[in-house]
Amino acid sequence: MNVVTIILILGLGASAFCAVLVLALGRVAAGADRELEELAARRRAASGAVQEGHAVLALIRPEAGARHQPAAAAPAPSRASVATRRLPVSFTS
Repeated sequence: MNVVTIILILGLGASAFCAVLVLALGRVAAGADRELEELAARRRAASGAVQEGHAVLALIRPEAGARHQPAAAAPAPSRASVATRRLPVSFTS
């Protein structure tokens, strides 16, 4: 066997290992999704039927809370920028 054959066999083995790993992780993720859906369905059934008015309030409340959060686009001033701020100057004598 020459080196090229060995490299090809190792490459095919690594590809097969990756394929098996991807399939296994996909099955685990699908199982976790099913369990999460079952848990959510059980919680919905335990809390009773949600009336339409309550469902609308549940959608409105997060939007109202978002208004009170500080804007992420306005960074806090750093200590260096405090020293470089200009003070108002009056030219009257």
